[in-house]
Amino acid sequence: MPKIDPTYGSDQHGLVWGYRFAPNQPARPVTSEAVVEFLTTLDSGTQGEFFWLHFSLSNLASEAWLRNLNLPDAFYEALGCSKKRNPLCRGNR
Repeated sequence: MPKIDPTYGSDQHGLVWGYRFAPNQPARPVTSEAVVEFLTTLDSGTQGEFFWLHFSLSNLASEAWLRNLNLPDAFYEALGCSKKRNPLCRGNR
C-alpha cells in the first residue's frame, strides 16, 4: 500500500496559500513562518495590513498551528466546534 503524504498541497504547518496585503501595494505571498514573525513583532508601521491564509484542515499540523493564535471562539465554532469530537474546539484540547 502506498504511503500517503499528509502535507500534500500544503507546507508543514498546513498552509496552502498565504498572502500579505498592505494599502496601495499588491498582495505578496507569505509563509506560515512569516505570519508568525509579523504577529510577534507588530508595530505602528503595519496599520492597515492583513493576511489572507488558506489552511488545509486535512493536514493535522494546521490544527496545532491555528491553536497557537489567539482567535475568537467564533472562528472555532465556524469550523464545526459544536461537534464535541472536533479537535479544534477549545473544550476538546
